[in-house]
Amino acid sequence: MAAHAQGIIHRDLKPSNVMLTWDGGVKVLDFGIARLGEDAPAAGGGLDPDHTAVFIPESEESFQPAFTGRGKVVGTAGCMSPEQARGEEVSVASDMYSFGLLLQELFTGKPPYPLDLGAFELLKEVQKGRTLPVTGIDAHLTDLIERLKSLAPENRPSASEALQQLLWIGDKPRRRNRALAIGLAVLLVAAGVVKYTWDLRQERDAAVRSRQAAELSRRQGDEIAGFLTDLFKVSDPGETRGSTVTARELLDQGARRVRRDLREQPPVQAHLLDTIGQVYFKLGLYDEARPLLEDALKIHRQPGGDPLDLSDSLEHLALVDQAQSRPEAEARFQEALRLREGRLGRRHPEVAKLLSNLGVLYAMRGEMPRAEGLFREALAIREAALGPWHPDVAISLNNLGMARSAQGDNRQAEALLLRGLKIRERALPPEHPDLAANLEALAVLYDDEHRLAEAVRLHRSALAIWEKVLGPAHPRTALILTNLANALAADPEKGGEAETLLRRAIRIREKALGAHHPQLASSLRSLADLCRDQRRYAESEALYRRALAIYNAAYPPTHPERRALLKGYATLLRAMGRAVQAKAMEREAETRT
Repeated sequence: MAAHAQGIIHRDLKPSNVMLTWDGGVKVLDFGIARLGEDAPAAGGGLDPDHTAVFIPESEESFQPAFTGRGKVVGTAGCMSPEQARGEEVSVASDMYSFGLLLQELFTGKPPYPLDLGAFELLKEVQKGRTLPVTGIDAHLTDLIERLKSLAPENRPSASEALQQLLWIGDKPRRRNRALAIGLAVLLVAAGVVKYTWDLRQERDAAVRSRQAAELSRRQGDEIAGFLTDLFKVSDPGETRGSTVTARELLDQGARRVRRDLREQPPVQAHLLDTIGQVYFKLGLYDEARPLLEDALKIHRQPGGDPLDLSDSLEHLALVDQAQSRPEAEARFQEALRLREGRLGRRHPEVAKLLSNLGVLYAMRGEMPRAEGLFREALAIREAALGPWHPDVAISLNNLGMARSAQGDNRQAEALLLRGLKIRERALPPEHPDLAANLEALAVLYDDEHRLAEAVRLHRSALAIWEKVLGPAHPRTALILTNLANALAADPEKGGEAETLLRRAIRIREKALGAHHPQLASSLRSLADLCRDQRRYAESEALYRRALAIYNAAYPPTHPERRALLKGYATLLRAMGRAVQAKAMEREAETRT
């Protein structure tokens, strides 16, 4: 009740997370995948010769500060609500469903699902809310459990209502065993003190935890809880003498303290380094994220570590490599894939996520057929494991659609993107950033087909969402600014607005990504095209030269973006009367091998 009153949703309420204390109290453990009732960021990425395509690199749930509930299945399958298993919005009512499952097992002595179900079969049963019937117990208690397991969240009792019902049932004449069980249930639902852990890695292994592992988890949870308690003292006016502490200052303080105070606890230190590094990444602070994730990776590589922890750590650092166009990304993704596939098998949704991320990397390098193969495999895995309406399926549809568009198949691309958009609209609220990614992908497609009015409308809708959620200076916001400017530039009367947007995108990318990043070159090239069309030839050539230098350092000669720039530069040279240079540049642009 206390956690729900603060808007905190546990999302993994199960018997192993409930512990009796020596004094007869009850503690709810492992709030590691809990979230508050408000959501925030997601992902995007990019490449296209004329517009920046919206391929979606996929980060861990914990990569998303405060965004954990929708689009990803997080928690233990046999203990979660149907909406959570479907990757939809979760609420305190989702915890109440899990509480009903817990009560069913507590009072009947049997789990709520058949024990012979495989992982994917179990997930499908959970998604449909099909549990074993409650039998052999008090009728009033049976009624309470069944109401807690209502398929519609709005029909489930609240924590306070369940508490009152349990107290009423407990007052009836009863056997001693039932009294003890009722007492445990009442203590659980009324527990006012919870231990928070910050182990944000999603549980994916169905194996039962050993007692030794549970004790280790409890100790680590206590250590992390104490660390967080001390850390958040810096936001107490009594500690700061009335000065205001920003979220960024709190994050920086946390990073320093993890390094300083947790040296003797490597597993705890690694998880917190990884967590804070992921938050920096999601804020677009890649240089700040890198050293934390590198240190976490070193710890996870030590003998005796969990291969899945190591796989996660490799993937997190590879995403930073990818964002910064560093060559190490592919090797890290490949190693993470080998580890994860070895533990979970090729057909697991978590393996699909790595296949998807590797595909995005190849797409950004211009290797579209290679990327498409991985996108198709990820899509097939997800549809088989999660069903056709899961939000993760929409990610694969988006990426596959952009790959088809980049290869000239706009008809199939639009069908894929519209299907993905329909899934997202069904699962997500209208201002969710994942929905914006789909809108932007469609806008880029419509740009390519010269459906400019539709494209501009979608660009503006996506921009409004990402500015609100990610902020006006985030690198992903610069992606849409550049794309919107390219669409506006087709109308000579909108040239002024297009230039303003491009210069803003350039400032964002210079600050966030540095002076030599290919995404910066994309905005520079767009501004060079605009200046050329406005006959500002000297300014245009300077911009082309700067962008070409970046592409030459980052991409092979045949990369689509580099070839597109050469064609634009050649057009400028012809307009300036330098036909010989223009012809040579055109020949280079046509070279594909």
